[in-house]
Amino acid sequence: MTRILNLHRRNTSNVGDIKTSPFDYFSNKGWTVWKHDLLDCQDESSRESWERSFNDAECIVIGGGGLLDIDFFEGALAETYARRRASQRLVLWGAGHNHYWVGGWSQMRRHVDLLPYNYDLVGLRDVSDTYKWAPCVSCMDPIFDNSFDIKRNVVLYKHVEMVLGEFEMSILPPDIKIIDNYTPFEEVIETLGSSRLVLTSSFHGAYWATLLKRKVVAFPFSSKFYGLKHSVPLCDVRDWRRYSKLARVYPDALSECRSASVDFHEEFKSLLSAG
Repeated sequence: MTRILNLHRRNTSNVGDIKTSPFDYFSNKGWTVWKHDLLDCQDESSRESWERSFNDAECIVIGGGGLLDIDFFEGALAETYARRRASQRLVLWGAGHNHYWVGGWSQMRRHVDLLPYNYDLVGLRDVSDTYKWAPCVSCMDPIFDNSFDIKRNVVLYKHVEMVLGEFEMSILPPDIKIIDNYTPFEEVIETLGSSRLVLTSSFHGAYWATLLKRKVVAFPFSSKFYGLKHSVPLCDVRDWRRYSKLARVYPDALSECRSASVDFHEEFKSLLSAG
């Protein structure tokens, strides 16, 4: 029985983070999987349990979520890398870069260098010339097989950190429906799926709406919006109408993401079976 430790963001209300564990979608009778929040090593109440799982694990899987190139997770990743034994497999599955540049979203770095950390297998959710593409595994959720009737022209799915002042609200349609990334998953998907155009400041808002064959315009605040396999127009809120003319539907996005996820799962199984 292979013992696997999955580290991603679990202690959060952010529905995008909660849905990113590969082991919510892929399982194997030969695996024992422990899931911990990536930050559990920094919390006294969870540190002991995290250490037991880490010490017993034969394979450590980091991902998914925007965990890379962001100072919020830097310490936890550094400890993971330093504590890892040579005999432990280290895998990145569906995680991505999340670099911030305050006041200048067009100037952000859009790549990561993972070579110093000696991963055995890398699957980056961002398109990269260096690493294999392994999209967020939330695409495997069966909810994306549902069809939704259009109920509205535009919806805003905002990151909770996106502040909408009087000026921003005056630019948006007066009756626009607004949800955020603390909204329950099923409600998010139904709302996105029943909207003709999705405006979003959330990575998963852009990703999920694309899987649902909806047009998207995104308001970026970190580098994660630049790595989308199925790119969407990026702009300031004030330009959303102009950029909406550039938005497009990707009819094959769901099948492409699921196929890539299944392929990476097969690579992961091969890695473990190789011993």
